[in-house]
Amino acid sequence: MNSDVISRAKSVSPAESADAATQWLSWLSLLLNDRQWLCLYEFGPEPDVLLRRHGCPEQIKAPEVALSLARKARASLTPVAMKLAESTGENTPEITLTALPLGDSADRVLLMQGSVQSLEQQAGMFRLCRWAAQRLDTPSAANVGQEDSTHQGLDSLSSAVLKASFEDSTSEAIALSIVNTVKRLCGCSRVTLATLEAGAMVQSLSIIALSDQAQIDERKVLPSQLKAAMKETLLSRAVSALSAQNIDDVAKDYPASAKLFAEQGENPSLGVVYPKSDIEIRAALLDKTSTQAHAVVLLERPQGQPFTQAQETAIQTLLAPSLDLLTRRMDEQRGIWARLKHSSVETLSRKNILDLGIKRPGMTVAAVAILASLFIPIEHRFTAHAAIEAKDLQVIIAPQNGFVATSHTRAGESVKQGQLLATLDAQDLNLAVNKWQSEKIKNEQAVDLALATRDRVALGRLRADTARIAAEQALVERQLERAELRAPFDGVVLSGDFSQRLGSAVTQGDTLFTIAATNEYRLVLDIKEQDVGLVTPGQQADVRMSALPNQTWNASVESVLPVATTTGNANMFRVPAKLAELPEALLPGMEGVAKVHAGSHSLAWVYTRSLREKAKVLAWRMGLIR
Repeated sequence: MNSDVISRAKSVSPAESADAATQWLSWLSLLLNDRQWLCLYEFGPEPDVLLRRHGCPEQIKAPEVALSLARKARASLTPVAMKLAESTGENTPEITLTALPLGDSADRVLLMQGSVQSLEQQAGMFRLCRWAAQRLDTPSAANVGQEDSTHQGLDSLSSAVLKASFEDSTSEAIALSIVNTVKRLCGCSRVTLATLEAGAMVQSLSIIALSDQAQIDERKVLPSQLKAAMKETLLSRAVSALSAQNIDDVAKDYPASAKLFAEQGENPSLGVVYPKSDIEIRAALLDKTSTQAHAVVLLERPQGQPFTQAQETAIQTLLAPSLDLLTRRMDEQRGIWARLKHSSVETLSRKNILDLGIKRPGMTVAAVAILASLFIPIEHRFTAHAAIEAKDLQVIIAPQNGFVATSHTRAGESVKQGQLLATLDAQDLNLAVNKWQSEKIKNEQAVDLALATRDRVALGRLRADTARIAAEQALVERQLERAELRAPFDGVVLSGDFSQRLGSAVTQGDTLFTIAATNEYRLVLDIKEQDVGLVTPGQQADVRMSALPNQTWNASVESVLPVATTTGNANMFRVPAKLAELPEALLPGMEGVAKVHAGSHSLAWVYTRSLREKAKVLAWRMGLIR
């Protein structure tokens, strides 16, 4: 650390220094949430003189060993790690204690205890800790007094980002502080920051911060153009500079960036990607198990102010620590499902599988997934034919030979009891009625004459004729009444329509109408012989009718009748079922499909049941099993 920083540190009282260090450790523990505990050692100018300790936990097992490790790290000015416990299983990872000097003078050493990390993870953690240590001595940008402009910008940006991280730990707040500070420091007209989560495709790049704007609508023209240009930057190289001098050279390879340049005021732009190495970016984008998120910053200046090569290098140096903190915070704030997905992808990565000696990992994983899916329990449902039938059904037949005179209803219409359905031609019957009426009058006159002449023989014959004429007359009147066909009860006409056949001849006994009662319906399921063994009373079923395919009704099996009917080459059992509700939309005669629930079984059991049963019957027939 420089002399100004040291003088400021010495001017702070020990109590204030202790409070600041404790608060800093609490904040840092949020960034390093995978560490079990953190501790800060402060040494004096004399060798091996420990001034104070901050945040040391009570459960530290060997304070002398920890102090010795801190002194060793201070002397070598490099991180020093020591193994504390060996791994004894999946639930007991290997634990290490690491000492990290925070600065060139090494008057502060940070001790951390946690599980073993990879070299890449250790390097990122060390870089973050050393950068975050600036908050211990530089609480604001106003306290920085360095002469170099790049270092001044770095401290100013670091202070703004650390403040945002300390006050509001979200990645959006950190990103907003980055773009607003960079815009001020670099004289930009607009600064945009987009991020790509670890393991995600480039298409998932999302703009999270735009200078001087609190909200971003990526559906608008400007954000969509910025996003397209930043995707090109992410896929091409670590740094991409665009100005009026090189627009013709890069337009072909970077059409989205050229379009943004032409339509948004021809502003010179600079794209910075973190991590900055082109090879590192391409490898991370191709490796779906990468644990690091990526950030892209697009800086735009007013027209005629292009970025120089020196400015590009300085801006990369300026942005690196802040983008490192941002990407680490993004990784920490990923949801549990994203972490689980990433862990699964990492476990099933091609490299890990090849390490196990599997030559064709893709085919092996697919085969294992297929085999595992065969034992997943699923709900077994078998199909049955369903039909709606009326509880009461009556057939209206032709009472005598004749012709259809009128028709008042047709199939599908609802009728009331006694409602006229149709009439037969009654002209001959009316003539017969008139005939027998005249015969009756003639017979009455003959009886009166026989009574007057006291002709007993004629009187006996005439009285017999009177009875015969009355019977014939009653028969004709009865036939006349039956010529009017009426509904026997309230119901719906299932068949019969003579509206287009008036005058057609009918023969006594012909079926003219079929009427079903509407007061109660019943559902009948036709179960296949191989499925009837799975049916039990009370079993649930889902029914969908052909006439109403968008609706499903629930039904329950009432009983299994031991009566089979032959349909084609298969035996079908008629099983009555009861609908949970009886809506008006359901009418007798409707047919559909029912799915009967038969419990839960494995996928392999469901799809091999028919084959297994046929094989068992065949083996029984051949005498292979008993």
